[in-house]
Amino acid sequence: MNKLIFTFLISTFLISVSSCKKEEEQEPGPCETVICENGGMCDEQGTCNCPPEFEGTNCENLAKPKEIKINKVIVTDFQQTNNSAEEWDTDSGPDLYLVFSKIDNTLSIAETETLSNCEFGNEYEFPVEWTMDGADPVYYFYLLDDDGDIQSDSIQIIGNADFMGELMIQPLDFRENKPTTIELPPQLNYGFGIRLEVEWIFE
Repeated sequence: MNKLIFTFLISTFLISVSSCKKEEEQEPGPCETVICENGGMCDEQGTCNCPPEFEGTNCENLAKPKEIKINKVIVTDFQQTNNSAEEWDTDSGPDLYLVFSKIDNTLSIAETETLSNCEFGNEYEFPVEWTMDGADPVYYFYLLDDDGDIQSDSIQIIGNADFMGELMIQPLDFRENKPTTIELPPQLNYGFGIRLEVEWIFE
């Protein structure tokens, strides 16, 4: 009889211990129900730590870049003649330079150096150190023939006889793929095309 009671007590104890272990094993961890997307990692508090390019509770949203650096602008195309079907310069090719403009509450402008006697059909590189703010929606590029008779003012640029065209860019249109090269073809029947070499900065 005592042997049976002892066996019963031992069995009850083992069942109790086993049940406790199962309850401990089934208790979910902080990350068990958390799904971090786009390479995010769940931390000890059950919070997703997102890569710089993403944000949101589960890293589900694209983040706005802090800035987009432009390291080089390459003019890939320009019109051989002006709107009057005349050569830009009668005795040589046009002397090209670019103007970079940010449109917000103020007009912020930067210029490149001038490349002289450029030939139609060739590409021309302009090393720059320009920055597009991730919060600003629109920027403009203007191409001009430098005859030494123009000031860096938007009205004079567009109305000047040496104005060769403009291009608009909305940087956030490209943030999903974050390309290091952005092609901007001519946006009008006349105008010019450029290729930008850029760097995306998120931190």
